[in-house]
Amino acid sequence: MLENSNQPQEDDVVLGGQTPPPLDAAVLGGVEGVKHRLKSDVIDHRVGALEEALGYGDAGLELIIQALDDQVEEVRNLAALLFGQTAQIYLLKNNVGLWNKWRARNFFEADLREANLSGINLSGADLRRAKLSDANLSGADLSFANLHSANLKGANLQGADLRKAKLIEANLWGVNLTSAKLSEATFWKADLRKAKLINADLTLADLCEAKLSEANFTFANLSEADLQKANLSKTCFWKANLWKVELRGANFQGTTMPDGKILD
Repeated sequence: MLENSNQPQEDDVVLGGQTPPPLDAAVLGGVEGVKHRLKSDVIDHRVGALEEALGYGDAGLELIIQALDDQVEEVRNLAALLFGQTAQIYLLKNNVGLWNKWRARNFFEADLREANLSGINLSGADLRRAKLSDANLSGADLSFANLHSANLKGANLQGADLRKAKLIEANLWGVNLTSAKLSEATFWKADLRKAKLINADLTLADLCEAKLSEANFTFANLSEADLQKANLSKTCFWKANLWKVELRGANFQGTTMPDGKILD
């Protein structure tokens, strides 16, 4: 939570009477003043109010979120640019739809490093190029999420739902995907070196050209998965289900097969 500053300050002027003051008059202070100026027909007044809103905790953040749907492009773009990491986490946890609108208007990468997003419903979230290294996403619902080129290095995705998620060229080095649901997920050219995929469900997953060296697939279900041209050097498939897996062009140097045999 952001610090709540929705309280009268010493230098605020109290609004009185029945007739509202001109929108450009410095009469109404605090978050009520921000709300008042955001209704102005003068774009500069709305822009100035948005910049001030960040100082009013959660109440101010809600106003910035509302401004993502402003009729004026300049106001919408400024609202998108005002989100720091705390605001980003708040928005993602509370409204994936608005998060996706923010992502569509934001030219910068989402910063969610070390964020605690465990158990959160993020289905369909736009997380392209997002910085999620060392984030806690255990048990999160990321089904249908777009994680193209996202950095998830060292993240905890134990028990997460990533069915039909797009992880094309994503960095998943050393992630914990134990017991994760990964059926029909796309990992094309993703980096999964040293990842833990113990007991994970990768049915029909696309792992073409993925970097999987030293990854642990013990007890994982990879039936009908596509691992063409994947790097499987020193990868562990002990007790894994490799039924109808496509393995053409894969590198098997030092790979541990389901029966425990290590290939040369």
